[in-house]
Amino acid sequence: MSKRHIVFEIDNYSIISRLLEGEFIDYTAAVPKVTKTTVLINTNDAINCIERTLPVIENNQKNPIRCLFDADQMRVSTVSSLGRVVDYTHANTSGERVEIGFNSKYMLDALNASDVDEVKIELTGPVSPAVIKPINNENFLFLVLPMRLKNEN
Repeated sequence: MSKRHIVFEIDNYSIISRLLEGEFIDYTAAVPKVTKTTVLINTNDAINCIERTLPVIENNQKNPIRCLFDADQMRVSTVSSLGRVVDYTHANTSGERVEIGFNSKYMLDALNASDVDEVKIELTGPVSPAVIKPINNENFLFLVLPMRLKNEN
């Protein structure tokens, strides 16, 4: 180990890494402190609903999925030159109605990594990050940044 590097030796391998300088970003500042909408949703139902939009999402385009959380459902839709998809799944939503856009890959990454049957999604508004937490595990969270949505017209 030196001032700028560290070496790990394991069996016949040596790994040399540069040490980071400065202070690590304060990620807690990015986590919203206020929640206006709370959604309890079955993880597999949410994953399946989002995955059904994938056939019309163009890889080279930044097509967000449009998620509407209202009353007892999550409505997911997307539009591209390949077509339009609208799908619904049951969700226990409390608080304000929220329509927000996400990159489908990032939402799926968070939901798949949660490894629980049900997650809690906390929303502050359409331009604030969504906090996704596994139920009964307050020590672990996923922060998914929203994408701006164009008008549906």
